[in-house]
Amino acid sequence: MIYIGLKIIFSKHADSSAETYLARQTDLEIYKQGLLTNLLNPKVALFFLSFLPQFVDPEHNYGPASFLFLGSIFFCTGTIWCMFVALFSAVISDKIKRNGKVTLIFEKITGIIFIGLGLNLLRDKL
Repeated sequence: MIYIGLKIIFSKHADSSAETYLARQTDLEIYKQGLLTNLLNPKVALFFLSFLPQFVDPEHNYGPASFLFLGSIFFCTGTIWCMFVALFSAVISDKIKRNGKVTLIFEKITGIIFIGLGLNLLRDKL
């Protein structure tokens, strides 16, 4: 990690491999990849199995309707929130990418963080 941090700090410009990879993908492919990742994520199922039952009254059992109702509320609010975060992030990241000085500062900060994490790992090993 220290090596990666030093490499980031002393590089002249950003590594655009992630941008090149995303440029080769269509929006539909990116969407499918995100959807598949979320569907195969076991944490989502564990969250619903552990969190939602506490909001269902056992005396008024409506079967799966209670869980479907709570799940749909979670889905709607989560979708609205994620769309807000995605749009806000897209606008901010576009502004940062256009300003070379800010991008350079972020790269240096990232390099310093990597060096710090590497030193912390090294300290734990000793």
